[in-house]
Amino acid sequence: MAKRIVTKIGDVFCVEVDGKWKGYFQYIANDQSCMNSSTIRIFKKKYPVDDSPAIDDIVRDEVLFYAHTVLKFGIQDGVWSKVGKSNELGLAGLHNLYFGLADEEDANLNPIDPLKNWRIWKVNENWIYIGELDEHIIPLVEYGAIFPWKLINQRIKLGYNSLCIPEYEVLPRIPREDADIYFRLLVGNDNLYYHFVGENAIQWVVTVDNVLHRYCIENPGNEKYWLNWEKLWNTKWDYRQYISEEEFNSIWENCES
Repeated sequence: MAKRIVTKIGDVFCVEVDGKWKGYFQYIANDQSCMNSSTIRIFKKKYPVDDSPAIDDIVRDEVLFYAHTVLKFGIQDGVWSKVGKSNELGLAGLHNLYFGLADEEDANLNPIDPLKNWRIWKVNENWIYIGELDEHIIPLVEYGAIFPWKLINQRIKLGYNSLCIPEYEVLPRIPREDADIYFRLLVGNDNLYYHFVGENAIQWVVTVDNVLHRYCIENPGNEKYWLNWEKLWNTKWDYRQYISEEEFNSIWENCES
């Protein structure tokens, strides 16, 4: 018989990222307004893999983001491990936060404009239907779906979600300042390969007539393409456009100019 997984509010978990560093999050509530899902707060600080910080120090850190998830799946798959517990839950920060979803259908299943049909809520409180999000409330809203552990871990690593959904046409996607992020984007018949560090592109490759041209901050581009033409979050990146560091470096090294 499989061992029963027991989690309790206050539990603190560790996530190792690419064998290079580790981060922590805490289970702080069950949200009955979202299928009684586990609500967690993820801390910003990165620790060396061989470090063992005190629980009190972990939970005093700045919160990187809040999210809903299913804890047991991350535990079963060995990607999260419980390291302790704290009664300090940081609920004041949670009370200042809304979760939100943009509805794409009305009650009769007719299609509607999702960006004009938001519902937001605070943990364990009723949904509020508010139409469009006002500018003053946008910084207070987290996407309210229940995330699988892979997307939680990706956001711990990069600082933002890669989902290509209507909500992220409004909610800002702000990466970690030191996150290395690699994309491939098709524009017309041209392939563009990007290397971002945080919100800014620092290297990119363009294929024109099957010839690879590489650009960087010192040599930012030409009349058609320019390296820093927009910030990371201004493009509707899709998780399918991610490429690895190895793939980008291979392309970069094989450029003719």
